Amino acid sequence: MRGFLVSVRGLRILALALLLLATIIGVLVSPFAMRSFLLKWSIDWRLLSDVGQTYGAIAAVLSAGALVALGFSLFFQTRELRQSREQAARTTHAELMKMVLDEPVYRECIGAGDMTDIELRQGIFLNLLLNWWQMRWVFGDIYESEVHELARNEIFGAEPGRRYWELHGMTRIDRADGSRARRFNEIFDEEYAAAVASGPLRARPDSSAAALPGGSLRWSASLLGAVGLGAGLAVVGGRLINRTSGVRSRGRRS
Repeated sequence: MRGFLVSVRGLRILALALLLLATIIGVLVSPFAMRSFLLKWSIDWRLLSDVGQTYGAIAAVLSAGALVALGFSLFFQTRELRQSREQAARTTHAELMKMVLDEPVYRECIGAGDMTDIELRQGIFLNLLLNWWQMRWVFGDIYESEVHELARNEIFGAEPGRRYWELHGMTRIDRADGSRARRFNEIFDEEYAAAVASGPLRARPDSSAAALPGGSLRWSASLLGAVGLGAGLAVVGGRLINRTSGVRSRGRRS
């Protein structure tokens, strides 16, 4: 079996060598063949030379266009490859963070042993969210005005976002990979400074009251009032009926 494979490989190499030799011979013989063909048919060499030069200019333009198209194709392929690698890295990071949340024993490995469960979950969520926004910004999917709005309203409009940036903001800026990633984190740092300068956050309303939408409290109070009024009328009506029945029974006896 091994001898058969070696023989097949040898035949392939021999075939390639013969093909290469035939190509070289064809290139060397082609000028002489063209000369005999043109002399036989009495074709003007100068005319053919002019035609060849004309097509040579057109071929140069087409070659330049093909080269430009090839450059664009390589650029987009590189961009897609980078996006795929970035997405794969984000997915792996999310899986590792899920392990940290599911198994408290891993928290010591990332220096989060002294954090409460709520603080750890909020920090991991904010980190993944910011990394996702940063990836969209680097690839040009969102504009700078949108980044400012996200930072101002969604991150630094709550205490967990401010606490996260206070702890990790400068680290994100220093470790940013590329000018666009660095600019993304600088925008968040600018919005964080503006949020801190504006003062502490306002106290939020009671969660029990906020849990009822719109005018649910007033509707509930009205419903309770109506039920109470109906119960009172029922009691009064029952007493009046009892009194009427008593008067009639006395009249019959008399």
